[in-house]
Amino acid sequence: MADTITCAAHPDKLCESYCLQCDVPLCRDCTMGIHQEHKRVDIMEMESIKQVKRREIEEDNAEIQDILIPQFQMENASIEDQIAKTLIRYESIEESADVYRNDWHQEVDRIFEEYHKEIHQTRDKDVALLKNYQRDIKYSLQTMPNIVQHNTEILQSGSHTNAVIQYKSKLTALRKTLPKYEMGMSSFSTPPIQTGQGLCIEFGGIRTFLVSMSSFESLQNSMGHPTYQTRCLLERVIVKAEFSSEVDNLKHIVYNGRNEVWLSGKDGTIRHMNIHGIDLQTLEATNIKYQDIAVNSEGELIYSDYINKCVNIVRGTETEILFESEYVWHPQGIFCTKEGHILVTMRVAGDSCCKLVRYDGEKVIQEIQYDKFGNCLFSRGYKCVFLAENNNGDLCASDTNSCSLIVVNKSGDFRYRYCCDPTLRRKPFVPHHIVTDSQCHIILSDYVNNCLHIFHKDSQYLKCISHPDLDLPVALTIDNDDKLWVGLYVSGKVKVIQYMK
Repeated sequence: MADTITCAAHPDKLCESYCLQCDVPLCRDCTMGIHQEHKRVDIMEMESIKQVKRREIEEDNAEIQDILIPQFQMENASIEDQIAKTLIRYESIEESADVYRNDWHQEVDRIFEEYHKEIHQTRDKDVALLKNYQRDIKYSLQTMPNIVQHNTEILQSGSHTNAVIQYKSKLTALRKTLPKYEMGMSSFSTPPIQTGQGLCIEFGGIRTFLVSMSSFESLQNSMGHPTYQTRCLLERVIVKAEFSSEVDNLKHIVYNGRNEVWLSGKDGTIRHMNIHGIDLQTLEATNIKYQDIAVNSEGELIYSDYINKCVNIVRGTETEILFESEYVWHPQGIFCTKEGHILVTMRVAGDSCCKLVRYDGEKVIQEIQYDKFGNCLFSRGYKCVFLAENNNGDLCASDTNSCSLIVVNKSGDFRYRYCCDPTLRRKPFVPHHIVTDSQCHIILSDYVNNCLHIFHKDSQYLKCISHPDLDLPVALTIDNDDKLWVGLYVSGKVKVIQYMK
């Protein structure tokens, strides 16, 4: 006996047709209702439809049992394995975090020991200074009663004695001996802690930042010192950190210690920033045509002013004229030596010969302009000649007018000139800023070739540093750990690059 088929919508009514569009059995009421316009078959063809459906059910069961269930079982086992491995991996990460926690606590303890040491030294200096003032005051206090007694004796001796006539007042001298001092009390400064904003503490000349970030690998503080062990060039350079300076046409950068730099661009704005991209100070320089920037041993910013023929220094928030150049000479490139001297390249306005001048304070102590044959060392032109001092005492210059590297010894005697072999690069050698490192390497930026050139101190070409991220590298400086800080002209980004190990 054939199975009775009922309507899908009305189970108490028998099926009279089948809707092919909706794939359901229909009673008479459904046929005359919403399915009226649908394509249907009558009850006589239901047996063939049943057979098709049965085969579909059998095929579904076969795929579920033979294919899907084994696949899901394998995937379940794989996820179980991944869960176990993930738990183990995070246990290891937790253990590593505990190790780093101890290391960080030790580093924080060391930093604060340095702060305590600095505080004690500053206290002792301030107290010693106050005691010196006090000693002078006590001496004056001991002297003045004797002067008063002597003056009284003169008055009592009579108004016409020689003592009265020959009397010389000591009041002016006494007034001058009164010490005038201003004791600037150092303070321990720390902004209020804000979650996610990092920490900053400062006392005197020490400043420490702690910022959470992924692009820089270690806690850095201001107490670092340069090391000069033998190091080798890396086969491939590593970008250790990067940040955006937001300086338009970034042209100059100089390292200031504590992972901080001064930067300037075409518009003359000079910014003080750290490796985290935090803007610490912004200066608006005026008349900055051909400006170059440097930092002296006290960490003070110095920059050349071509228009006003002077070199300026920034002390705190005040800008002062450090010295003015003579006659028709205009300052361009500038560099501060380890001895505390200032090297400046000077040029007469227009297409003229250039000279290098060494200053000790405001005093000119050396001028370098010609070789032993009387030829100009530096090319004629209007572009800037950038400077660096090497650890062996050599003075190195990037002559952007002749696209050459020029090296003289400390006495100013010509050593060599390097104009890059055109076979080394597809484009001309176009050096710009110049630095030297602890190994006496000479490094120049080259924005035309998007690279940095490294030379041995004795003129051998060692390596060309190229990297996909070096797009128009112009500004260049180096830190105490021989990491290069490269400023990109158009984007304004700064890349911190490790190139030695």
